Amino acid sequence: MMKAEASVKYHPGMYDPETFRVEQYTTGTVFVADTDASRANKRVFERHLVAEWASDIEGTMATVHPEGAYQTIPAMGVDVRGKAGIREFYLGRFASWPGPALPSFNRVTVTDICIYVEGTFDIHSTGDDFKGLNLGGKSVSVPCMIVLECRDALLVGEIVYMDSGAIKVS
Repeated sequence: MMKAEASVKYHPGMYDPETFRVEQYTTGTVFVADTDASRANKRVFERHLVAEWASDIEGTMATVHPEGAYQTIPAMGVDVRGKAGIREFYLGRFASWPGPALPSFNRVTVTDICIYVEGTFDIHSTGDDFKGLNLGGKSVSVPCMIVLECRDALLVGEIVYMDSGAIKVS
């Protein structure tokens, strides 16, 4: 499994669920639809980010919907279903590349049913290959789009879109 470190600049409050706001971590526009559901989705997303970046498995899992949970990163061969699978994915992710995998977000849009995040996936591999992508000892920096599905003020699933060809030649 690949060991990696994220190329992330520390942002004040990024590990504090009481003070962290996605606006602090976004270089461009943050749009939140003017609805109670969208505001609740933004809050769960912020709690999720803080817990994930701190490698807090219980805090991370508390933001995941109990029904229909999924995690998909097609370019890296990740396709996980169910809460147990999500837990296993995050435990592996925490061991492989703890902290944020994006140094910042370029733009974030929050709606009643989805959150859209644009940015650049940016890590440096410090270990072995990952999913046959020949990343051991290499830096990976590739634009990405993350789409998170929301229901009942929780995160149902996440799909990370990026160019696998760009990863293989990084």
